[in-house]
Amino acid sequence: MKDAIADITLQQVVTRPDEFDVIATMNLNGDYLSDALARRSAGIGIAPGATSLRQRARHFEATHGTAPKYAGQDKVNPGSVLLPGVMMFEHLGWQKPPDDIVRAASKQRSPTRSSRTTRPPHGRRPPK
Repeated sequence: MKDAIADITLQQVVTRPDEFDVIATMNLNGDYLSDALARRSAGIGIAPGATSLRQRARHFEATHGTAPKYAGQDKVNPGSVLLPGVMMFEHLGWQKPPDDIVRAASKQRSPTRSSRTTRPPHGRRPPK
């Protein structure tokens, strides 16, 4: 465990993310850090979230909201809603549902990059 100043930690987590496994912080600093890390991986609208409430309880959520004002307009990626489900199923030890979700998500095309598929969710490669 190591104490750190928030602004230095933000710089280090962006430039050297592999040096961090778990970050425990207050809400405001955690918001800045999670935004920066989400941007490195795919974008704020895709980052899933999981919180340990007690030793066994977990809470899975769309970290940065679900953008309901864009519903039905084909403007946002539903990954922030789907990926916490992937994490939940994996936590429960169920492999087929998250594999199916990741496989389907990896086949979808990005509306801004029609020639390429989207990145795999939270670092997972689609199952064969």
